[in-house]
Amino acid sequence: MYNPKVLSLVFLREGDGLRVERTLDGAFHGPPPGEERVYTYTVQAPAQSGRYRLHLSIADPDFPGDPRYRVQLATRTAYREGLNDLALSIRVR
Repeated sequence: MYNPKVLSLVFLREGDGLRVERTLDGAFHGPPPGEERVYTYTVQAPAQSGRYRLHLSIADPDFPGDPRYRVQLATRTAYREGLNDLALSIRVR
């Protein structure tokens, strides 16, 4: 990615769909072409209890609310409304 993107972890609570978004990087460029990297981030869990599915949003900072300008990962997991499903969930107590 040549232009910086806003990288966010999105928690979607099962049952009512409560959405909690945590920005990981406001100017994410990703690895250079042909290279792989591991990125590590620490985020605060949602304050409300429940089971949450985890999604990744990679948004264009000029159009942050428009899913048409988000990056879709080349994975087998679902991609809906600009969110890449990470196929992971957590329980917050």
